[in-house]
Amino acid sequence: MSSSVGPIPTDGGEFLPFLKNLRTIVEKPREKSISEMEDIHNRTSSMSAMKDPNGYLPKLFGNKEDWGFGFVLREF
Repeated sequence: MSSSVGPIPTDGGEFLPFLKNLRTIVEKPREKSISEMEDIHNRTSSMSAMKDPNGYLPKLFGNKEDWGFGFVLREF
């Protein structure tokens, strides 16, 4: 099927595990021992460090340096 990242097999292919990892990072419980901004920064850094063999992150969020921060902030 088609998507914003290109064709995706009906079984989810490599995109489904990628999305699950992305949602895990965004939805994990907030660390109370650090500030909200530090927690958001940590999540953004985790997203940037994800294995992304097909370049899904730029396809989903563009090539801006702050895409991850904006996404995590909206979801947070």
